[in-house]
Amino acid sequence: MKTSHHTKKTENIQKQEEITAHSSKALLFELENLIINERELQFKALCNVMEKRDIKITEIDFIRFCVDKPSSDFIPKILALKEKTRLSKEKLEEEIEKQTRELIQGKEVRVNEKAISLLKKAVDKEIILGALSHWDIDTAADMAIRLNLDIPQSSMATSSSNWFIAKGEAWKQLSKTLGIPPKKSLSLVTSARSLKFSLYAGIPAIALPDKFTSAHDFGGSDFVFESLNDHAINTILTCMEDL
Repeated sequence: MKTSHHTKKTENIQKQEEITAHSSKALLFELENLIINERELQFKALCNVMEKRDIKITEIDFIRFCVDKPSSDFIPKILALKEKTRLSKEKLEEEIEKQTRELIQGKEVRVNEKAISLLKKAVDKEIILGALSHWDIDTAADMAIRLNLDIPQSSMATSSSNWFIAKGEAWKQLSKTLGIPPKKSLSLVTSARSLKFSLYAGIPAIALPDKFTSAHDFGGSDFVFESLNDHAINTILTCMEDL
């Protein structure tokens, strides 16, 4: 008799919960920016919304003003730069968030299969997984389900309202939620800001920048990998063993 996908997934989540009960180490990661290409989708959403107002947004604009910054911060700066300050900032924020949500639920989402492979290998070594999301917990949990990530909601933390100002509280909260001390955790970060927050929380980090964050200063990280290849995966797992 074949095991259904739902049954298999339930078993995998139960395995994660069992690991959480006795493991002493945790691998923490950014759900959106490591597992999927959310920054690309954010850029597209921003371009689509601004194009309706005859405002052209370049990748340089996005990198300079928007990456890892709240829309309440970057929208006024972009409007000032493009001399469109009379437009409603609140309306733009709503439209950008709506379009981003639609895009991450659509067909343009690209899954980082190497990251998925890394997480599976970590589970095989009985390492707890912890996912950090900047969305609310329901959106994050739904995303994990759609991506076939076998992570229980109890192993997630969100920072939907304070990701940009929490100074490490989000990573610290995730470590605390899992019951693992920061020094026994390792975070996978994709930006300098995320790295700063992780180090502030006392959690060592490995940087995996994307094309929008490749110029960031990742000083303080244990390693910086331009791509998550086999060498990077093996190094991360070795770092976990050495914690």
